[in-house]
Amino acid sequence: IHEGEGMRRIVGVLQFEQLNAMMMHHVVKECKERGLFPQTPCSSFKQQCKTIHQLKRLTRLIDTAVQNWHLTFRLLNAPARAPFESPEEKINRIQEFWSEGLWRPTDRRLLEGVEDISERRPRYDLRMDVKNIKGRWATAKPVGTLPHQQHEKLKMLTQGGRPEDLAGDGRFPPEEIKDTNVTELLRPVRRGRKLYFDQCLERHVIPNPLMFMTGHSHELKSNGQIFTDAEMLAALALLREEFPVHELDLAENALLTDKSMVPLLEKLSNASVCAKLRHLSLAGCRQVGRGGSWASINLILSAKTLRSLNLSHIQFTSQSLPSLCKAIGEHENIRDVSLCGTGLGKNGLSGLCLSALFVNKRLEKLDLSWNRFNHEQFAQMGVLIDATDIEELAVDYCAAYVFGRDSPVAELLEGLAKDKSLRKLSLVANRVDFRSALVIEDALDMHPTLKDINMTDNPLGALGMRSLLRLLSRKENALKHFQS
Repeated sequence: IHEGEGMRRIVGVLQFEQLNAMMMHHVVKECKERGLFPQTPCSSFKQQCKTIHQLKRLTRLIDTAVQNWHLTFRLLNAPARAPFESPEEKINRIQEFWSEGLWRPTDRRLLEGVEDISERRPRYDLRMDVKNIKGRWATAKPVGTLPHQQHEKLKMLTQGGRPEDLAGDGRFPPEEIKDTNVTELLRPVRRGRKLYFDQCLERHVIPNPLMFMTGHSHELKSNGQIFTDAEMLAALALLREEFPVHELDLAENALLTDKSMVPLLEKLSNASVCAKLRHLSLAGCRQVGRGGSWASINLILSAKTLRSLNLSHIQFTSQSLPSLCKAIGEHENIRDVSLCGTGLGKNGLSGLCLSALFVNKRLEKLDLSWNRFNHEQFAQMGVLIDATDIEELAVDYCAAYVFGRDSPVAELLEGLAKDKSLRKLSLVANRVDFRSALVIEDALDMHPTLKDINMTDNPLGALGMRSLLRLLSRKENALKHFQS
């Protein structure tokens, strides 16, 4: 543009468009005055209106059908949700939590070596239903309480809630079949809950009756609970060696800082506490600093059974990023990794980080969105992904702007020509134009496994859409769906 010839061409094009707009107005006006344009009869005008109305209606029908297809596709590919507890179970669980949390003097014996005989085996009572005036069998320990859950886990409950006396001695189950000290099994849980209430009282916070806090689950799921540092420090009392954590989900708890996260992650790094940890999510904890980032790396090294990791939008420093990628690359069981907005691509160590990350041959899902990668880093990623078995890759909002060059994501697309395992690819808002779409068409023409591409918020244009439609229509590849 700064050259003289280019500037003269642009000025000429603008002047031509301006002259054309001025002349067309006078040409149309003169043609109407001379009667060169025949008058449109009413019948033709009505027919044109009907045609426009039909086209508009057909467009709306097609748009509705496409939206229904997208909804059906999302429902078919949505992950299965865990079953929810019934309202009765939730009420009984919370009532037990608060009643035992206050710890009346008569209940303190449960924390000591005394056994509660009523918890040894399930007892059944015949209760009257007021509405139907019928008797029904029900357990003495309500559904949702810890004893009832333990009886169900030990398979001591009968079907239909009716007692069966197989031995004829008036007891169920027979003593020779089931003789388990349920109180002894529940004693560590009750001790932890007592310590949790004491910590809440000391830190002036209200106890939170989550299923992990009540002792009904080994999974601490507090996504979006907006925990404070005081509440999380009080919950540290529940992390004990005899009660290992299976899942830790603290996503979108933006108020947590290193004051609580560092002690939490350090205590969780205990080999006994994290022996069965499968899922770790700290996504959205934006106030986690340098101490929390190093503590999370130590936890990854300690949790040998970890399969899913989400550290999105936690800012790692240039010193901790290589260690993080190395810990993930050398992990033996991790399958799903999300590192959105962690600072990859901001320094000269990005190539080293990518090399250490893609060493892990067991990765199945990798999300590197909201990081900045240039042409060289995308090209390196395209070479490294060929040696892995990654099935889902997301690099949304990752294309760095380089003056005078096209989108760098094209370098990654060229490397996918040799890939044989990728099933889903997401390239949202990466400035993919018709030139990059042509690279996609050529690179993925014979891809055997790729079925879904997300191209939302990219300036494809008509030529880019034609490239993707041609790719979708060919039988040589496995592509079934793309979104733009």
